[in-house]
Formats: sequence, structure tokens, C-alpha cells
Amino acid sequence: MNSFIKKMVLVAVTVILSGCATPSDQTRAGGAAVGAFAGALIGALSGDNTEERIERAMIGAAVGGLAGLAMGELIARRQQGYANREEAIQTETEIVKRKTEKYRAENQKLAQDIRHYQQQIQNLRRYNASLQDQKRVVEKRRQEAQSLLAQVETELKEADKQYNLQDNKGVAADPDFKKWKKQVAQLEQEKQTLESNVNTLFSMTQAI
Repeated sequence: MNSFIKKMVLVAVTVILSGCATPSDQTRAGGAAVGAFAGALIGALSGDNTEERIERAMIGAAVGGLAGLAMGELIARRQQGYANREEAIQTETEIVKRKTEKYRAENQKLAQDIRHYQQQIQNLRRYNASLQDQKRVVEKRRQEAQSLLAQVETELKEADKQYNLQDNKGVAADPDFKKWKKQVAQLEQEKQTLESNVNTLFSMTQAI
């Protein structure tokens, strides 16, 4: 990332967090800061030149910040404790939905990277070039994917915990509860896809 962009986002993160008086405020602001940083990073990597990277980084920071703030608000509600069953179900459903969308996007990017790596490996073999650099790239991506897998497993544990708390209250027939259950199942599906991608990347490193 352009060093100016990186510094700009880091300063923004510091300012946002320093103004938070309560843990809930920090959770909301932390979500916004992380979202802004991630958005800026993605934007900076997508441009073709410095000017375009800066512009896209700023747009990405704004969009990511809003998304992160929304997630931070949801997590803050969870930490504060739910006032009633309806709030618990609706909030937890939205949390799992957003997490599922996040990991689905990661899986799509992983699949794209895997196809790229496979083509690169084929090209390197064709021209008898060294594969060690490519192996390091693939291994680094596998480690990143493994870290994501650990995150989604943690998210699923928390989702199951919240789900079981409400299920014990005898609300399984509630339409919103069923929607929540379906969303958790979709997150589980993304976890399985992520596991498959991790295994594919591992097999690739072993084959090089």
C-alpha cells in the first residue's frame, strides 16, 4: 500500500479509538477502523497507478468504515446483552449474515487465486523455471486461508452458543428463529468451502 495511504488510515484509526469512552463505543469504533483499513488496502491494491490507487483507497476506506461500523454496532449489542428474544434473534441473524458474506467473498477470492497459482505453476514448469518463489507465494496464501478458517470456526462457535441459548427457550417454531438457523447453516457451508480451499492450497505446495 502507498505509505501515505497507510499512515492516513492508521492516524484515522488512532483518532477514532482515542475518542471512545466506553467498551461499547470502542467496539463500534474498532469495527469502523478495521473496516476502513481493509477497504483502503483493497482499494489501494486495485488501482493501475498511484493516483488511481489513492482515489480507490479513499473510497474503500469510506465504504469499509461504514460496513465495519455497522458490524461493530451489532457486536456491541451482543456484548451489552439482549433486551428480549426478538432482538437476540434479529441481531444474531444479521451478524451471521454479514460474516457469511465476508467469508463467501474470501472463498471466491481464494478460488480465483488458486486458479491463478495453478496457471503460474504450469507456466513455470513449461519453461523449466524455478518453482520455489511460487511455492512460497502459495504457502503464504495457505497460511492466510488457515487463519480465516480459524476465524470462521470461532464465529460458528459463538453463533451456536447464541443459537442454543434461544433454542432452550422453546422458540424453534418462530419464523425468525428458522431464518437464523438457515443463516448459521450457510456460514457452516462457507467454512466447509474454506476447508476445501485450504486443503487444495496445501496439496499444491506439496506438489511443487
